[in-house]
Amino acid sequence: MRSEEVDVARSTAGRPHEAQQAGPTETGTGEDPTRGRWLLVGAALLLQFPQASNAVLFFILASVIYLCYGGGFGTMPATAGDYFGVKHTRAIYGLMLIGWSLGGILGPILASTLIGDDLAYTAAYTTIGVITLIVVALTFITKLPADRNRTSATADAGA
Repeated sequence: MRSEEVDVARSTAGRPHEAQQAGPTETGTGEDPTRGRWLLVGAALLLQFPQASNAVLFFILASVIYLCYGGGFGTMPATAGDYFGVKHTRAIYGLMLIGWSLGGILGPILASTLIGDDLAYTAAYTTIGVITLIVVALTFITKLPADRNRTSATADAGA
């Protein structure tokens, strides 16, 4: 089993449905492109939420976004290891989880402010979709540090 597969398997333990979705796209491509694809799908669907004309369509969009959430979350530990080294993975992943938690607190506050008294859900979903598109761009702009690229290439050559 390749290290990417092991990392995905470990990080998605307890969330088998998400591992099944993220795992096949992860193998051989690296975490950044995988996360970027998951975020792009999520952003596109968030931007479609205001056009969901019935409860069934809304449920389908929400379900796919839930899978994207797990796919992105499942690649985070491996990404921390790639960027900062295995020795620092736990500390960096802990910081990532703090940021994730802050988003869980601040996100609903932002959404409720955007929705307001007139229940303008379109503004909230569009804003969150645009923020997600910005994160997609950052995912593809950010590159591994030069010493990590050499280490990865050496590890792949030896495998």
